[in-house]
Amino acid sequence: MSQKGYLVGANIEGYEAFLTQAELEHAQSIVNDLLNTLLDHIKPPLIFSKLEGEAIFVYAPEGSFLQGQTLLEVIEGLYCTFTTTLETMYRNTVCPCQACQLMNTLDLNFVVHYGTYSLAEIDGQQDLIGTDVMILRESFKSPIADAVGFKGCAFITTAGVDAMGLNGLIEGMKTYSASYENLGEIKGFVHDLRIVWERERERRRITVNPDDAWLEVETDLPVSSALAWEYVTEPKFRSWWLKANKVTANTNDKGRVGIGTAYICAHGKYKINQVIIDWRPFEYLTVDTALPMRGMQRHTTLLTPHDGGTRVSWRFDRIFGRNPIHTFMLRLLLNPLRNKITIGLKQGGAKVLEMIENDRGTG
Repeated sequence: MSQKGYLVGANIEGYEAFLTQAELEHAQSIVNDLLNTLLDHIKPPLIFSKLEGEAIFVYAPEGSFLQGQTLLEVIEGLYCTFTTTLETMYRNTVCPCQACQLMNTLDLNFVVHYGTYSLAEIDGQQDLIGTDVMILRESFKSPIADAVGFKGCAFITTAGVDAMGLNGLIEGMKTYSASYENLGEIKGFVHDLRIVWERERERRRITVNPDDAWLEVETDLPVSSALAWEYVTEPKFRSWWLKANKVTANTNDKGRVGIGTAYICAHGKYKINQVIIDWRPFEYLTVDTALPMRGMQRHTTLLTPHDGGTRVSWRFDRIFGRNPIHTFMLRLLLNPLRNKITIGLKQGGAKVLEMIENDRGTG
């Protein structure tokens, strides 16, 4: 029995080139992890139909969405999930194999169409059949990404645009058309999902803003931001800045430091945990420091190019406790430490500067 609805396909761009250039077993494992992540996030009203190689096919019967833009937002969400997973996998790997080094060449493309389809049981799977399903499959064979000049895109056919009521949202999208034997010319619009991802990344930034800072201390280093990054994130150097006897990093199982890592700062018999909650190499890192009485203080270490070197800014947020009384008591305790913290950071910066000058002196 045929019915009308939305037909959606998600295809991993660069899949074939990735497999041919990398170790097959490890490369396929990476692709499987990405596909499983997508499958875990496909929920009603989207209904899973079939997995074919690097492509996932889903559908949603007519009337599943009160607003067509909701389907567009679901697709954007799936893309952001895929890209976040891929970025995390690439950042956390320490494997030198070709598959792990090339995984960041992968991307995800979508095709969205509206039409008539039937469901058939084929090899134990519920498959979609029909002319409109053929349009979905043939569109994946078209060089859409090459034609529009970017990967990470969603091709929405004109039938899909009309059914979803996206006419006001297609402004800025690139047009694309292709002719297929027995199907004729298929026209549509291409939505740049990379822009959506970049916007989402910006939205998820966690920093201490200057207006909220309880304390800000700056030091200029005569090195690039890439090298300054090492001087504020490597545990040995962090101990200099923070006047700690020793700093260790509770890394993940692959030995990488990043979001979720805890710096353990030993000050005599006391140990203070600092958990990284945002990690943007060469830009900034933000950590939450656990204080007594379930208190928390957040600080951001910001790197800014300045006069041929890098300005390192330590911004400390106001202190918060479990309740207003604890917050008040913690602020009474830490306010006298303001000068001590400032002096410690300045001395740490001076020590790093001295090391830089010594290194330059020895070539």
